[in-house]
Amino acid sequence: MESGRNFNEDFNRINQMEADIEVLDKKVEDYTRIEEGIKNDFDLNVKKLADVELTLDELRNSKWKKFKTKITGKYDSLYEKNAKIRDDTQHEIDSLKYRLLDTRGRLKDVKKALEDTKKEYKQLREYMKREYSEFNAYEQKLEKEKQRLRSVLKEINEAIVAVEEVLSIAEAALDKFKSAKMWGFADLVFDDSMFCELFKYNDINSAESLVYSLNAAIARMNKELRDVNNIYDVYCQDFGFGIKFMDFVCDNFFIDWYALQRIEENVASIQSFIVQLSSVKENLYVSSNLTEKELKKTEII
Repeated sequence: MESGRNFNEDFNRINQMEADIEVLDKKVEDYTRIEEGIKNDFDLNVKKLADVELTLDELRNSKWKKFKTKITGKYDSLYEKNAKIRDDTQHEIDSLKYRLLDTRGRLKDVKKALEDTKKEYKQLREYMKREYSEFNAYEQKLEKEKQRLRSVLKEINEAIVAVEEVLSIAEAALDKFKSAKMWGFADLVFDDSMFCELFKYNDINSAESLVYSLNAAIARMNKELRDVNNIYDVYCQDFGFGIKFMDFVCDNFFIDWYALQRIEENVASIQSFIVQLSSVKENLYVSSNLTEKELKKTEII
Protein backbone atom coordinates (compact mmCIF):
# COMPACT_ATOMS: atom_id res chain seq x y z
CA MET A 1 0.00 0.00 0.00
CA GLU A 2 1.29 3.46 -0.85
CA SER A 3 2.48 5.47 2.12
CA GLY A 4 0.00 7.97 3.54
CA ARG A 5 -3.08 6.50 1.83
CA ASN A 6 -6.03 5.05 3.71
CA PHE A 7 -9.35 3.42 2.87
CA ASN A 8 -11.61 6.29 3.97
CA GLU A 9 -9.78 8.88 1.86
CA ASP A 10 -9.73 6.66 -1.23
CA PHE A 11 -13.36 5.65 -0.70
CA ASN A 12 -14.41 9.31 -0.46
CA ARG A 13 -12.36 10.01 -3.56
CA ILE A 14 -14.04 7.24 -5.53
CA ASN A 15 -17.48 8.48 -4.45
CA GLN A 16 -16.56 11.96 -5.65
CA MET A 17 -15.44 10.53 -8.98
CA GLU A 18 -18.78 8.73 -9.33
CA ALA A 19 -20.56 12.04 -8.75
CA ASP A 20 -18.25 13.76 -11.29
CA ILE A 21 -18.92 11.06 -13.88
CA GLU A 22 -22.68 11.45 -13.39
CA VAL A 23 -22.39 15.23 -13.91
CA LEU A 24 -20.18 14.81 -16.99
CA ASP A 25 -22.55 12.20 -18.45
CA LYS A 26 -25.40 14.69 -18.07
CA LYS A 27 -23.32 17.42 -19.75
CA VAL A 28 -22.57 15.10 -22.69
CA GLU A 29 -26.31 14.43 -23.07
CA ASP A 30 -27.11 18.16 -22.85
CA TYR A 31 -24.45 19.24 -25.35
CA THR A 32 -25.42 16.40 -27.73
CA ARG A 33 -29.06 17.54 -27.60
CA ILE A 34 -28.02 21.19 -28.15
CA GLU A 35 -25.80 20.17 -31.07
CA GLU A 36 -28.67 18.28 -32.71
CA GLY A 37 -31.00 21.27 -32.26
CA ILE A 38 -28.51 23.71 -33.78
CA LYS A 39 -27.80 21.31 -36.66
CA ASN A 40 -31.54 21.04 -37.42
CA ASP A 41 -31.91 24.84 -37.36
CA PHE A 42 -28.82 25.16 -39.57
CA ASP A 43 -30.22 22.71 -42.15
CA LEU A 44 -33.61 24.48 -42.18
CA ASN A 45 -31.97 27.87 -42.77
CA VAL A 46 -29.75 26.48 -45.54
CA LYS A 47 -32.88 25.21 -47.29
CA LYS A 48 -34.61 28.56 -46.69
CA LEU A 49 -31.63 30.40 -48.19
CA ALA A 50 -31.68 28.15 -51.27
CA ASP A 51 -35.41 28.80 -51.75
CA VAL A 52 -35.09 32.58 -51.46
CA GLU A 53 -32.07 32.61 -53.80
CA LEU A 54 -34.19 30.71 -56.33
CA THR A 55 -36.96 33.32 -55.96
CA LEU A 56 -34.48 36.16 -56.50
CA ASP A 57 -33.05 34.44 -59.59
CA GLU A 58 -36.55 34.08 -61.01
CA LEU A 59 -37.25 37.77 -60.39
CA ARG A 60 -33.97 38.77 -62.04
CA ASN A 61 -34.10 36.41 -65.01
CA SER A 62 -37.80 35.98 -65.82
CA LYS A 63 -38.76 38.80 -68.16
CA TRP A 64 -42.47 38.11 -67.77
CA LYS A 65 -42.34 38.21 -63.94
CA LYS A 66 -40.18 41.30 -64.04
CA PHE A 67 -42.52 43.03 -66.50
CA LYS A 68 -45.64 41.98 -64.56
CA THR A 69 -44.35 43.15 -61.19
CA LYS A 70 -43.02 46.39 -62.66
CA ILE A 71 -46.42 47.14 -64.23
CA THR A 72 -48.12 46.62 -60.87
CA GLY A 73 -45.37 48.60 -59.10
CA LYS A 74 -44.43 45.62 -56.92
CA TYR A 75 -41.11 44.56 -58.45
CA ASP A 76 -38.77 46.71 -56.33
CA SER A 77 -40.57 46.02 -53.06
CA LEU A 78 -40.81 42.28 -53.80
CA TYR A 79 -37.15 42.04 -54.73
CA GLU A 80 -36.06 44.08 -51.69
CA LYS A 81 -38.23 41.93 -49.40
CA ASN A 82 -36.65 38.69 -50.64
CA ALA A 83 -33.17 40.22 -50.60
CA LYS A 84 -33.65 41.15 -46.93
CA ILE A 85 -34.86 37.61 -46.17
CA ARG A 86 -31.72 36.30 -47.92
CA ASP A 87 -29.41 38.58 -45.92
CA ASP A 88 -31.15 37.79 -42.60
CA THR A 89 -31.04 34.07 -43.32
CA GLN A 90 -27.36 34.22 -44.25
CA HIS A 91 -26.68 36.09 -41.00
CA GLU A 92 -28.59 33.40 -39.06
CA ILE A 93 -26.59 30.67 -40.83
CA ASP A 94 -23.31 32.34 -39.90
CA SER A 95 -24.48 32.65 -36.29
CA LEU A 96 -25.60 29.02 -36.17
CA LYS A 97 -22.31 27.91 -37.72
CA TYR A 98 -20.40 29.67 -34.94
CA ARG A 99 -22.69 28.19 -32.25
CA LEU A 100 -22.36 24.73 -33.78
CA LEU A 101 -18.55 24.89 -33.78
CA ASP A 102 -18.56 26.23 -30.21
CA THR A 103 -20.93 23.51 -29.00
CA ARG A 104 -18.93 20.78 -30.72
CA GLY A 105 -15.76 22.11 -29.09
CA ARG A 106 -17.40 22.07 -25.66
CA LEU A 107 -18.79 18.59 -26.30
CA LYS A 108 -15.35 17.35 -27.28
CA ASP A 109 -13.82 18.80 -24.09
CA VAL A 110 -16.52 17.26 -21.88
CA LYS A 111 -16.15 13.86 -23.55
CA LYS A 112 -12.38 14.04 -22.98
CA ALA A 113 -12.90 14.98 -19.31
CA LEU A 114 -15.37 12.11 -18.95
CA GLU A 115 -12.98 9.65 -20.56
CA ASP A 116 -10.08 10.78 -18.32
CA THR A 117 -12.23 10.64 -15.17
CA LYS A 118 -13.49 7.16 -16.02
CA LYS A 119 -9.95 5.98 -16.65
CA GLU A 120 -8.75 7.38 -13.32
CA TYR A 121 -11.82 5.95 -11.59
CA LYS A 122 -11.14 2.49 -13.01
CA GLN A 123 -7.52 2.62 -11.92
CA LEU A 124 -8.50 3.64 -8.39
CA ARG A 125 -11.06 0.82 -8.19
CA GLU A 126 -8.44 -1.73 -9.23
CA TYR A 127 -6.05 -0.35 -6.64
CA MET A 128 -8.69 -0.51 -3.90
CA LYS A 129 -9.59 -4.08 -4.83
CA ARG A 130 -5.95 -5.07 -4.34
CA GLU A 131 -5.27 -3.12 -1.19
CA TYR A 132 -8.51 -3.02 0.83
CA SER A 133 -10.52 -6.04 1.89
CA GLU A 134 -13.28 -3.64 2.98
CA PHE A 135 -13.69 -2.53 -0.62
CA ASN A 136 -14.23 -6.09 -1.83
CA ALA A 137 -17.05 -6.43 0.70
CA TYR A 138 -18.47 -3.14 -0.59
CA GLU A 139 -18.25 -4.43 -4.18
CA GLN A 140 -20.20 -7.57 -3.27
CA LYS A 141 -22.86 -5.46 -1.59
CA LEU A 142 -22.99 -3.18 -4.65
CA GLU A 143 -23.42 -6.16 -6.98
CA LYS A 144 -26.38 -7.38 -4.92
CA GLU A 145 -27.89 -3.89 -5.15
CA LYS A 146 -27.43 -3.94 -8.94
CA GLN A 147 -29.24 -7.25 -9.20
CA ARG A 148 -32.06 -5.97 -6.99
CA LEU A 149 -32.47 -2.80 -9.06
CA ARG A 150 -32.42 -4.76 -12.34
CA SER A 151 -35.13 -7.04 -10.98
CA VAL A 152 -37.24 -4.07 -9.81
CA LEU A 153 -36.81 -2.31 -13.16
CA LYS A 154 -37.81 -5.47 -15.04
CA GLU A 155 -40.98 -5.80 -12.94
CA ILE A 156 -41.89 -2.12 -13.41
CA ASN A 157 -41.39 -2.28 -17.18
CA GLU A 158 -43.48 -5.45 -17.42
CA ALA A 159 -46.20 -3.71 -15.42
CA ILE A 160 -46.05 -0.72 -17.80
CA VAL A 161 -46.50 -3.02 -20.81
CA ALA A 162 -49.48 -4.70 -19.12
CA VAL A 163 -51.08 -1.35 -18.22
CA GLU A 164 -50.60 0.00 -21.74
CA GLU A 165 -52.24 -3.13 -23.18
CA VAL A 166 -55.25 -2.65 -20.88
CA LEU A 167 -55.50 1.05 -21.75
CA SER A 168 -55.37 0.29 -25.48
CA ILE A 169 -58.26 -2.21 -25.24
CA ALA A 170 -60.23 0.08 -22.89
CA GLU A 171 -59.93 3.01 -25.30
CA ALA A 172 -61.08 0.81 -28.20
CA ALA A 173 -64.10 -0.39 -26.17
CA LEU A 174 -64.87 3.21 -25.18
CA ASP A 175 -64.88 4.28 -28.83
CA LYS A 176 -67.35 1.50 -29.69
CA PHE A 177 -69.67 2.39 -26.78
CA LYS A 178 -69.54 6.08 -27.79
CA SER A 179 -70.49 5.12 -31.33
CA ALA A 180 -73.32 2.97 -29.95
CA LYS A 181 -74.41 5.95 -27.84
CA MET A 182 -74.64 8.12 -30.96
CA TRP A 183 -76.79 5.52 -32.71
CA GLY A 184 -78.84 5.16 -29.49
CA PHE A 185 -79.70 8.86 -29.60
CA ALA A 186 -80.61 8.52 -33.26
CA ASP A 187 -82.81 5.55 -32.37
CA LEU A 188 -84.71 7.70 -29.86
CA VAL A 189 -85.23 10.49 -32.38
CA PHE A 190 -86.15 8.25 -35.32
CA ASP A 191 -88.52 5.80 -33.67
CA ASP A 192 -88.81 2.30 -35.21
CA SER A 193 -85.62 2.82 -37.20
CA MET A 194 -84.25 -0.64 -37.99
CA PHE A 195 -81.21 1.03 -39.57
CA CYS A 196 -80.25 2.72 -36.25
CA GLU A 197 -80.96 -0.49 -34.29
CA LEU A 198 -78.60 -2.52 -36.47
CA PHE A 199 -75.73 -0.02 -36.23
CA LYS A 200 -76.28 0.45 -32.48
CA TYR A 201 -76.10 -3.24 -31.66
CA ASN A 202 -73.26 -3.85 -34.07
CA ASP A 203 -71.21 -1.37 -32.00
CA ILE A 204 -72.52 -2.84 -28.72
CA ASN A 205 -71.52 -6.37 -29.78
CA SER A 206 -68.05 -5.15 -30.77
CA ALA A 207 -67.71 -3.27 -27.47
CA GLU A 208 -68.81 -6.30 -25.43
CA SER A 209 -66.25 -8.46 -27.23
CA LEU A 210 -63.58 -5.90 -26.37
CA VAL A 211 -64.76 -5.80 -22.73
CA TYR A 212 -64.28 -9.58 -22.58
CA SER A 213 -60.70 -9.11 -23.84
CA LEU A 214 -60.31 -6.18 -21.46
CA ASN A 215 -61.20 -8.29 -18.41
CA ALA A 216 -58.63 -10.92 -19.43
CA ALA A 217 -55.99 -8.20 -19.88
CA ILE A 218 -56.91 -6.67 -16.50
CA ALA A 219 -56.39 -10.06 -14.83
CA ARG A 220 -52.90 -10.26 -16.36
CA MET A 221 -52.18 -6.67 -15.36
CA ASN A 222 -53.22 -7.24 -11.74
CA LYS A 223 -50.69 -10.09 -11.55
CA GLU A 224 -47.97 -7.68 -12.70
CA LEU A 225 -49.20 -5.14 -10.14
CA ARG A 226 -49.25 -7.70 -7.33
CA ASP A 227 -47.02 -5.48 -5.19
CA VAL A 228 -49.63 -2.71 -5.37
CA ASN A 229 -52.38 -2.84 -2.77
CA ASN A 230 -55.16 -1.81 -5.16
CA ILE A 231 -56.75 -4.34 -7.50
CA TYR A 232 -58.10 -2.66 -10.62
CA ASP A 233 -61.33 -3.63 -12.34
CA VAL A 234 -63.99 -2.15 -14.61
CA TYR A 235 -67.69 -2.95 -14.52
CA CYS A 236 -69.83 -2.76 -17.63
CA GLN A 237 -73.56 -3.36 -17.91
CA ASP A 238 -74.32 -6.44 -19.98
CA PHE A 239 -76.73 -6.39 -22.94
CA GLY A 240 -78.20 -9.86 -22.72
CA PHE A 241 -80.40 -11.60 -25.25
CA GLY A 242 -83.55 -10.33 -23.52
CA ILE A 243 -82.74 -6.65 -23.94
CA LYS A 244 -81.65 -7.09 -27.54
CA PHE A 245 -84.75 -9.14 -28.36
CA MET A 246 -87.11 -6.60 -26.77
CA ASP A 247 -85.37 -3.72 -28.49
CA PHE A 248 -85.78 -5.29 -31.93
CA VAL A 249 -89.22 -6.94 -31.52
CA CYS A 250 -91.03 -4.58 -29.11
CA ASP A 251 -89.21 -1.42 -30.13
CA ASN A 252 -90.52 1.66 -28.31
CA PHE A 253 -89.27 4.81 -26.64
CA PHE A 254 -88.89 3.28 -23.17
CA ILE A 255 -86.80 0.30 -24.33
CA ASP A 256 -84.61 2.58 -26.48
CA TRP A 257 -84.14 4.91 -23.50
CA TYR A 258 -83.29 1.96 -21.19
CA ALA A 259 -80.67 0.65 -23.65
CA LEU A 260 -79.21 4.15 -24.01
CA GLN A 261 -78.91 4.48 -20.22
CA ARG A 262 -76.93 1.24 -20.10
CA ILE A 263 -74.63 2.48 -22.86
CA GLU A 264 -74.04 5.79 -21.04
CA GLU A 265 -73.26 3.93 -17.79
CA ASN A 266 -70.67 1.82 -19.62
CA VAL A 267 -69.13 4.92 -21.21
CA ALA A 268 -68.83 6.61 -17.81
CA SER A 269 -67.42 3.45 -16.20
CA ILE A 270 -64.72 2.95 -18.82
CA GLN A 271 -63.83 6.66 -18.87
CA SER A 272 -63.35 6.61 -15.08
CA PHE A 273 -61.26 3.45 -15.37
CA ILE A 274 -59.04 4.98 -18.06
CA VAL A 275 -58.41 8.10 -15.95
CA GLN A 276 -57.54 5.95 -12.92
CA LEU A 277 -55.23 3.65 -14.88
CA SER A 278 -53.55 6.55 -16.72
CA SER A 279 -52.48 7.86 -13.30
CA VAL A 280 -51.06 4.42 -12.45
CA LYS A 281 -49.16 4.43 -15.74
CA GLU A 282 -47.65 7.86 -15.02
CA ASN A 283 -46.55 6.71 -11.55
CA LEU A 284 -44.98 3.58 -13.03
CA TYR A 285 -43.00 5.67 -15.53
CA VAL A 286 -41.77 7.89 -12.67
CA SER A 287 -40.71 4.80 -10.72
CA SER A 288 -39.00 3.37 -13.81
CA ASN A 289 -37.01 6.57 -14.41
CA LEU A 290 -35.95 6.80 -10.77
CA THR A 291 -34.90 3.14 -10.71
CA GLU A 292 -32.93 3.59 -13.95
CA LYS A 293 -31.08 6.53 -12.40
CA GLU A 294 -30.26 4.50 -9.29
CA LEU A 295 -29.08 1.60 -11.44
CA LYS A 296 -26.98 3.90 -13.60
CA LYS A 297 -25.16 5.14 -10.51
CA THR A 298 -24.06 1.56 -9.77
CA GLU A 299 -23.02 0.89 -13.39
CA ILE A 300 -20.76 3.83 -14.14
CA ILE A 301 -18.02 1.53 -15.39
